[in-house]
Order: sequence, then C-alpha cells, then structure tokens
Amino acid sequence: MRRLCAEGDVPDGQGRGFAFGSGMEREAVFVIRWKSKLLGYRNSCPHIGTPLDWPENRFFDIDGEFLMCGGHGAVFRPEDGYCFEGPCSGRSLARIEIKVEGGDIFWNDDKSSLRATVLAVKRFDGCVRRRAMSVCPAALR
Repeated sequence: MRRLCAEGDVPDGQGRGFAFGSGMEREAVFVIRWKSKLLGYRNSCPHIGTPLDWPENRFFDIDGEFLMCGGHGAVFRPEDGYCFEGPCSGRSLARIEIKVEGGDIFWNDDKSSLRATVLAVKRFDGCVRRRAMSVCPAALR
C-alpha cells in the first residue's frame, strides 16, 4: 500500500495526481472525489497514454461535470472512467484500488501495479506501443 495524501486534500469535484519513479518505471495515478465518493484511476489517457491533467491536478472540465484529457480533449464519466467523446470514445480509464484508512488515502499498488503491465504490448495500426513510446516495424527496416 502506498500513501497518496490525506482524505481532506481532495475536495468534492476535484482531483489530485501522484507519480512515483521515473522513465519506464514511472507510475502515475490520480484520485478524484465525485459526489462525495473517492475514486482512483491511472493518469494515462487511453488514446495515446499521455497524462490527463493539464495543467497539473486539473482533471475535471470547466463545469466540473466530467473528466477531461488536457491533451486531446477526450471526455470521461467520473463514476466509471468511460470515454464518451473524443479520440478514445468507447474506451475507459484504468481504475486503481484505493482505500481510506485513518484519514489518509492509500493506493493498493500490489494488486494494480504497472510493474506487471509496463512491458505489455498493444498493437495499434501495425505499430507496437509501449505506453507513450512507439516503435513501428517500418521504421526498423
């Protein structure tokens, strides 16, 4: 379990991001409070893997109604991370397991760690993607 912050550090309708490590070992997550419920997601847009918050710790749209990727404007439902508008429409943010204990928010990174998926390969348009970095077979010839 990793301590992220105090429960009071995430007001209703707002979020807070956290990053651990660097390079390919970097793990970025964020916590939001939506309708009084704390929810956690990986800070990686399903479109191309960029962080959602731009500027830092800004996860909600201007109306505070939906989560929004600052990179390409994808819009997600806060309650389940489902993208209903934008370049990754129909896909979802990856949920992380969090819990509140003694007034602090903890991430159960043992069960949801990127360590198990950092080398997972996704095939997209004939290219191999590893998080935000891609290698296209044509470029290797």
